[in-house]
Amino acid sequence: MSKQAKSTRPVYNLEFKQDAAKLVIDKGYAHQQTADSLGVSLSAIGRWVRADNRNKINT
Repeated sequence: MSKQAKSTRPVYNLEFKQDAAKLVIDKGYAHQQTADSLGVSLSAIGRWVRADNRNKINT
């Protein structure tokens, strides 16, 4: 039996996430366009945009 390598989820730093969210929020890029350009999942972009919007409301 051969062992399969366990896939790991990529880790992105906070600055990368914030910059990605700004592309959607400030620059008007579509979520899918941003995800494709940066090589990340569409769901990740959605989470980062929601998190950024929550932070702006709280400050």
